[in-house]
Amino acid sequence: MSFDRVSFRYQQESDASPVLGEVSFSMHSGELVGLYGRNGSGKSTLAMLCSGLLLPTSGRVNVGELDTASRDPEIQRRVGVLFQNPDQQIVGVTVEEDLAFGLENLGVPRETMKLRICEISRKLGLEGYLERSTADLSGGMRQKLALGAVMVMEPEFLLLDEPTSQLDPWARQEFWEILEKMRSELGLGILVVSPQTDDLSPLERALVIHQTRIVFDGSCPDLWSRPELSEWGIQVPEEVRLEKLLSKSNAAEYPLKKKGHYLILN
Repeated sequence: MSFDRVSFRYQQESDASPVLGEVSFSMHSGELVGLYGRNGSGKSTLAMLCSGLLLPTSGRVNVGELDTASRDPEIQRRVGVLFQNPDQQIVGVTVEEDLAFGLENLGVPRETMKLRICEISRKLGLEGYLERSTADLSGGMRQKLALGAVMVMEPEFLLLDEPTSQLDPWARQEFWEILEKMRSELGLGILVVSPQTDDLSPLERALVIHQTRIVFDGSCPDLWSRPELSEWGIQVPEEVRLEKLLSKSNAAEYPLKKKGHYLILN
């Protein structure tokens, strides 16, 4: 997936303020990338440009060899989108109906559909819920279902717009573990949009949008050391602050080990 000098305005008049200006970056299969920035900085707009839900005012967005301006339906199969609120995406009366919805619209053969639903429900722990009403699911299970309905389409890239903001810490941890496993097994490229740096600990790479442009593209450890963080509206994750604090205290005598979002003193 690549952006080449992409600009975007919600109003087409030339004097309208751009939401994004001259944005260029690329993302490859298997990458887990976080997109940071203040509220209103254009993060969600960038995500919608990735999937072809919006088209650039100027510049070019490519998903593989496909330009999103072509409006090729294959683009939306290749790029799955998971929004903050799963209720915006759940359309089926039962879990199985919801997982089948997109496949039916694509005309996928019924036997293939059954195999895909069986496989994704197994990976997400939804096997025992297929006949359950979607209205009866907990918040965590609804988010799993929304993820399943995206993943059953077999996308190459997954865009997550604040995906765990409505989950408790345990459900959040489980969600990340599921994503990491899928990324490892499928080579899935994942772009995560979130204002919560504590929500993004598994990330390998970070992008920062500030004043319509990408001002940082690099590793998370490099980002946490940048003096511009407060200007960009970014806070260092709690676990990074804690690790630094412990390393300066007597706790430095004890080795630190990371487990998900947690630091363990041995």
